[in-house]
Amino acid sequence: MSTIIKGNNFRDLVASTLEAAGFHAESEIRVGPKKVDVIWHREDIDGIIRYGVEAKDYASALSMVECREFVTDYGTLVSDKAVDRAWLISRGDVSPDGRLLVDKNPNLKCMTFAELQRRLMNLDPYLRHLVEAFEHDRIPEWFVAPHTDEDEPLDDVVDRWLVEFDAPPLAIVSGYGKGKTTFARHLAARLARNALADPTDRLPILIPLGEIVEEQSLEGLLGKVFTTGPGVRGYNFGLFQNLNRLGRFVIIFDGFDEMKHGMTLHRFEQMIVELMRLDAGGAKIVILGRDTAFQDDIEFKSIILGRQTTAGGTEVAARDRRAFRQVQLREFSLDEAHAYVRAFFPIAANDALRQLPEVDREYWKTARIEELTAGTLDPLLIRPVHAQMLCHIATDRTVELKSLSKHGLFDRFVHFLLDREVRKAGRDPNFTLATRRRFNAEVALWLWLQGGVSTTSLAHVPFELCKTAAAGVQHDYDESALRKELTAGCLIEKAAGTVYFGHRSLQEFLVSEAILTRSANAGFSERDLDTYIRAVNSEIVDFIVGAMDSQDSARTAMERWLANLPGWESIDLEKTGMRLLVALYERLKPDNDVLGPWQPFLEYFSANGQIEYAFRSRRAREVARRLAFDSRTASFRVQASTALLIARLLSANQESRPDLVAGMVDPNSIRTAIAKAREIGKHKIHYVRREADYALWLLLSSLTFSMSQSGSGVVVNLDGFYSDAADGSPVDVIDRATEGGENVVIPPQALYRSWGARESEIERVRPFFTERSISDRIRPLEVEVLRKRHVRSSAVSETLRQARPTLTMPRKKLS
Repeated sequence: MSTIIKGNNFRDLVASTLEAAGFHAESEIRVGPKKVDVIWHREDIDGIIRYGVEAKDYASALSMVECREFVTDYGTLVSDKAVDRAWLISRGDVSPDGRLLVDKNPNLKCMTFAELQRRLMNLDPYLRHLVEAFEHDRIPEWFVAPHTDEDEPLDDVVDRWLVEFDAPPLAIVSGYGKGKTTFARHLAARLARNALADPTDRLPILIPLGEIVEEQSLEGLLGKVFTTGPGVRGYNFGLFQNLNRLGRFVIIFDGFDEMKHGMTLHRFEQMIVELMRLDAGGAKIVILGRDTAFQDDIEFKSIILGRQTTAGGTEVAARDRRAFRQVQLREFSLDEAHAYVRAFFPIAANDALRQLPEVDREYWKTARIEELTAGTLDPLLIRPVHAQMLCHIATDRTVELKSLSKHGLFDRFVHFLLDREVRKAGRDPNFTLATRRRFNAEVALWLWLQGGVSTTSLAHVPFELCKTAAAGVQHDYDESALRKELTAGCLIEKAAGTVYFGHRSLQEFLVSEAILTRSANAGFSERDLDTYIRAVNSEIVDFIVGAMDSQDSARTAMERWLANLPGWESIDLEKTGMRLLVALYERLKPDNDVLGPWQPFLEYFSANGQIEYAFRSRRAREVARRLAFDSRTASFRVQASTALLIARLLSANQESRPDLVAGMVDPNSIRTAIAKAREIGKHKIHYVRREADYALWLLLSSLTFSMSQSGSGVVVNLDGFYSDAADGSPVDVIDRATEGGENVVIPPQALYRSWGARESEIERVRPFFTERSISDRIRPLEVEVLRKRHVRSSAVSETLRQARPTLTMPRKKLS
C-alpha cells in the first residue's frame, strides 16, 4: 500500500471517529492556502467552534520538524481566524520536544490517535472506579491467581490472547465457586491500571450480566454500565462501536449463566448473538460463566462452539458469529488454599473480633488459621468458594471447629453456599434458599442412585424433582424453564458430558438430607427402606446419624425405618447399611420384640461396638450366648435369623463355639428326641421337623460324630450349618469371611459344661452322644427350601446369588 493511500485511510479513520462522536466532520477541505486533512465543528454555548486536524500516519514518532511545520501552517490559520483551533493527530507517538512546541501555542494541540479516542469518550472515571472498587473490597490482599486445568496461570493465557491478531472471543467456563467473578474483577482492575498509566492501552469494560439481566439489547447493557457508575462523558453507542472495532477495549461479560435466567435455548442463542455484535475488527471479548448454564452437549456446542444442531441431528456452524476459545479452571492446590486462608481469614474475622483486645485478637486469629490449615479440612479448601465459606464459618467464635460435628460443619457450609446463590442477581427471588437446598439435595440423590452411569445431562434431571423442590412456590415457568432456573443455582458442574458434584462430601451430605426428607413422608415403605439403605456409604451414614443427634425432625423421620424393619427381608445387606440400622437402634431405643428378625443382629452389633462377627468385647460374647438361648422360644423368623447370626459367629470365634451351640440347642429337646426314638422301637427313625424344633433340626443337619481312643466328639460342618441357617433366615449381613468354613469338633463335655446341667440331667442326654443305636435313629426331616431372593443389578449381589443357590437339604447320616 502506498504512503499516500495509507495517509488517506488514516485521515478518513480520524474523520469517521469524529463523526461517530457526534461531530460534523469533512475531509480534504481547503482553508485559505492550506488543504486541511479534516475540518470538524461543534456547537458551543457561545456559537460554533471550528477545528482543523492534521492527521499523520507515520511509522515512527513525529519529530520536531513535523511539529514545527504544523505550528507554522496551522498557527497561521488560527491567527487568521480561518479555524478556531487546530489539532495534530498522530497514529504513533510524538517526540517530547515536538509535543512541547505544539502545546505551548494557544489553541493548538498535539495528541496520538489513542489519546483522541480517550478524549472523545472519557472513560478515566470509570477506570478509576474499577480499581477503587477492587481495592475497597480488599481483594488484592487475598487474591490467589487462578490456573487453567492445564496448570497455566490464567493471566498468562489472557495476556497472550490479548496480543494475538484476530483471536476469537475467549470463554472462561467452569463449575461454581472456582473464582471466575473474582478473576473478572481482577482482570478489569489490572487492565484499568495499565490504561490509566498508558493511554494507548486497551480499556477494560466489565459487564456483570446477572445484575442487568433485564436489559435485552447490547445498547441497553452498555447504557446501564455507563450510567449506573461514574458518569462517562461523551458516550454514545455508535462511538463505542467504532472505538471497539479500532481495538480500544477489552469487553468482559461476567456471569452468562446468570443472564440465562428463564431463557429457552433459542433465546439464549439470540442473546449471545446480540453480545457478539461487538466481535468485529480489533475487538477483544471475554465471557465467563458456569458450565451448568448448558443443559446438555447440544446447548454447549451451540453457545460456546457455535455449532447448531438441525432437526435431523446434523451440526452446522452458526452464520452470524464466531466460536469461542474455551478455557477451564482448576481448583486450588493445597499450598494455594492455605495461602488463601492465611490471607483472607484475618480480613473476614475483623468484624467478629472488634470487641477483643488487639493482643487477644491476633492470638485467636493465629490459632484459628492453624485449625483451618491443619489438614482435616483440606478436601474442602481446594475450591475457592469453599475456602471462603469455611473462613466465614470460622469467624464465629462460638463455633469450636475441633468439636464441631461433620454434620454441623456441612449444614453451615451448604447454607453459606446456597445463600450466595440466592443473592446472585438474575436468580428468581421466589425460589428461596430452602427451595434451592431441597432441589440440590434431590439432584444429589438422583445422581447418587444412578450409580455407574457414564453420561447424563441437566436435561435428564427428572422434572418430578423440580416439581417437588418448587412445591408451594408461585411461578409461571413451564417445564423447561423451571428446570433451567433451578439447575442454574445448583452446586453441580459438568465435564465430558457428565453432571456431577465437584466435591464428593458435599454430595454425600445432600444425599443424606434428601433421604431424611423422603423418609419423613407418610408413604415411606419397605421398598424405600431397601432403596436408601443400599445407597448409603459410611459418609452418608455419618451425616444421617449427625442429623439425628442434633435435629428432632431427623429422629422422627428415621423412626419410619424402624417401623418398616420387621417386614423387610434382606439377605445381602452390606455392613455399612447395618451400621446405620444399629445407630437408629441405639438412638431410638425401640422395643426388641417389634424388630422381628432384625433384632438379634441389631442387639449383637450394638453390644460389639462394631459391625464385626469377631467378638470385640466381653459383653458381645455374653449377648451372643443370651441371643442363642432366647431364640429357643422365639418365632420361626427370629429363630432362623439368630441361627444365621450364630453360624457367622461360629466361623469368627473359635473359642466360643461350644457355648454358642449349647446356647441354641435346648438339652430338653435332645432328651425328648431320645425318648421318642426309644418309644417307636429300635428299627424306626425319629424325624425332627424344622418347624417343630428348628435349633435341633439345624444341628442334626450339619453334625456327625467322631470316635477315638480319647473319646467321642461332635463334628459340626460349618458349611452345612451356615447354608441351612441362611436358607431359613429372611435377613443377613454380608461378611464373606464368615460364610461356613472347616469342620469343627466339639467334645460333648464342653457342651455339658456350657449347659451347666446337673449330672442326673446330663445322663439323660449322654446317649445321644455315646450310643450309635440312638443317635442313628434321630434325624432331620428333609426340607427343600425354595425362597424368593433379592435381585440386584450390582456385582456384589450377583456374586452373592451365585455363591448361595437354592439348596435341597440332603439327609445326614449319623456315623
